[in-house]
Amino acid sequence: EINSRNKATLSGRVIGPLEIGSVCDIDQILSKSISEAYNNGISIGYLNLDYLKDVDRIIILFPGTTCTGKWGGFGTLGKKSIQLPDGKIIHASVSWVFSRHTRTFLGTSTFIPVRLDVIEHELGHNFGLHHANQYECKINEQFVPFSNNCQSIEYGNEFSVMGKGFSYFNAPELYNIGWLDENNVLTAEEGKYTLSPMYFPQQQSYPVQLIKIPIKDQSFYKEKEKIYYSLEF
Repeated sequence: EINSRNKATLSGRVIGPLEIGSVCDIDQILSKSISEAYNNGISIGYLNLDYLKDVDRIIILFPGTTCTGKWGGFGTLGKKSIQLPDGKIIHASVSWVFSRHTRTFLGTSTFIPVRLDVIEHELGHNFGLHHANQYECKINEQFVPFSNNCQSIEYGNEFSVMGKGFSYFNAPELYNIGWLDENNVLTAEEGKYTLSPMYFPQQQSYPVQLIKIPIKDQSFYKEKEKIYYSLEF
């Protein structure tokens, strides 16, 4: 609710644990998980087909597994068509979240069963967000705001959970999802403005929480929509 600014909530049921065998293909994992959840749910009264037909978000959590590789999880970009055991089709987003994580601090490694930031990241994909990258540009090996010598570093953005941040979506992402209203966004080139904090109670006298500054020289952004610098607090 904090991320969505009270525009979205998640509620549902937990089914499991389930055994689906040694499967690492994410589509097979989804199919087997739904089939096992349906079979087990019916037998213990947790869910039925009518309930499954109303589901539009599915999160599958894995315990320690050899399937993880270097990934913390996967998420569909938006929703996909999923066939239920009775042949019916639902449209739902899916997050696959691996739970095999360790974190080392002062030489001590701690096992982390579930990383909430991974769940949030994959849900970001489900809501339609891509990775938050870092865009580095140089002229004569010196970093500059933009140039014709740039590279995009995947996951490089430290200010979003869609990059390498550990919590929250940033202002442009909230705007793209529809969780930041138009009256909270200002497009400007010059002037003095007051920004209200993103995740604190909004001050009615200063409603702006995202300032978009157009990049004027866009000759190197061929065939792309207009690009802005974004300011938030």
